[in-house]
Amino acid sequence: MTLDPKRVAEARLSLRLQTPPAYSLPGNPPDLDSLYKGAGLCWNNAYADVRAWAIQVETKGLPATLVALLEPLQDAPTVDHVVAAAECAARCELDDELSTDVQWACGQIAQRLRFVGAFMGHYVCTCMAYHAVSVAASGQHDDAILNLMLTTVAVLREVGHRIIAEIFDPTRDADIARLREMVVPDMERDADNIELWRELRLADTQAAAGADEPRGAVRDDTGQDSRDEDHDRANRVVADLLNEGRPAGASEPGITVLQSVSHLPGSAKDGSRGSTGSTPRAEFAGIAGERLRCLPLRDLSETRAALVARHPHAAGVVDRALGHAVGRPYATLPPILFVGRPGAGKTRLATDILAFMGLPSIVYACAGVADGSFGGTSRQWGTGRGCVPLQRAKAHRLATCGIVLDEVEKAGESRHNGNLQDTLLAMLDHADRFFDPYVEAQVDLSGMTFLATANSRTGLSTPLLDRFIVIDVQTPGREHVPALVDGILADVRRERGLDLDWCPELDGEELAAVQDARRPGSIRSLRRLVEAILATRESLAPRH
Repeated sequence: MTLDPKRVAEARLSLRLQTPPAYSLPGNPPDLDSLYKGAGLCWNNAYADVRAWAIQVETKGLPATLVALLEPLQDAPTVDHVVAAAECAARCELDDELSTDVQWACGQIAQRLRFVGAFMGHYVCTCMAYHAVSVAASGQHDDAILNLMLTTVAVLREVGHRIIAEIFDPTRDADIARLREMVVPDMERDADNIELWRELRLADTQAAAGADEPRGAVRDDTGQDSRDEDHDRANRVVADLLNEGRPAGASEPGITVLQSVSHLPGSAKDGSRGSTGSTPRAEFAGIAGERLRCLPLRDLSETRAALVARHPHAAGVVDRALGHAVGRPYATLPPILFVGRPGAGKTRLATDILAFMGLPSIVYACAGVADGSFGGTSRQWGTGRGCVPLQRAKAHRLATCGIVLDEVEKAGESRHNGNLQDTLLAMLDHADRFFDPYVEAQVDLSGMTFLATANSRTGLSTPLLDRFIVIDVQTPGREHVPALVDGILADVRRERGLDLDWCPELDGEELAAVQDARRPGSIRSLRRLVEAILATRESLAPRH
């Protein structure tokens, strides 16, 4: 197998970012995503882990029957307690009378309890956890995350074997780190066998085709492939640089977003920045035929540190998102959808990710959008405009900009005047050759970053969900409030043009008041409380 150096470097850096700690303390039980990637249980003990998790789990809004089953887990949990609570949560997940947010929360609870139940020696929980992690792994394109999850699948398989053989020991076999080391030789043996038969199939195919009769390129699964969704943008840029050439002295890659406007009515010339007028030709002549700059990728470790400082409750989310930037030739991310409860800070997180990556961005409010104008509108109507990404490229003269599709699940479903979700399907599928009806030409939007937010998956079509990397965002806890308040104060200073002297940090009493009065899990309510304290300061300040 020939290793692609670029793919190797990307995988190694991603592994460092994505690997969770192998040992967890009760004060910080691992979340479901971390468990899937190999995080250790609290104190390497399934019973201690579920107890620590149950103490911190947010039960507000959950069905009373489920809450009643979760309460015993805080004291002396047993396998029967865990299984009963998991089954109840699974039933609640399918209860259409509950809100979608509650259904989602119940599903998360059921999956976590089943995962821990496996390490208590419950075989059915082991099978269901094995299935859940396998499904999660099947949707991964990142080599590091896929490896972490497949190792977890192998660990659960080993746990199942031990349970059937009646040699499972909960005091020893809940040490996930030890089991992960144990299953690696088996995984390598399986991989070697799979690679052998892949090479044999490839050799048979080439022999059947004949050495002197080329039948087209054979897909090379040993490295990146242009059809791999997570790598297509980077590969297009590399091919663009190799095939079209790069301007002399250029130090950064670029993309020709719009090839020409010469086919449109008017006299403006491609690349003419002095063009005036309101016609599409005059409007976009300034970027037509021009190779627009792609912003370089910033240091990811510094970007991560800055983001985690502002979003301490979403460290795992930040790691997953930035992991997809590793190895790219310029600053961009694949389409990512952040799903979480209202007030969890999804929009703020998405805009901060783009900002710290250095990308100019806008927030496109999807709630109530009842047409497909995001993808541009034809000039045959009374008014017309280019698609939103093309407008951003023109405004910043950059091929790399960011767009936050806020509350994308709330977009209108009518197709009378087009539909936002249908427009996104076409745009995300063919970003490098999206047809814009306003300029009547294909535009290359492969440098654009599309981040979306949603309160739940309900309302989003399965095809659209398939276009996004879906990441769940957990709500912040009380321990995250100080760091979140610091970030909110920094935002306020920037918005109002104040410095630290005019807008100092909250003192101990003010911070305690915010922690006591906040609505659990809502950063939006936290911001309102901080602003109320600042307003109180101003009203009590002495006047001269």
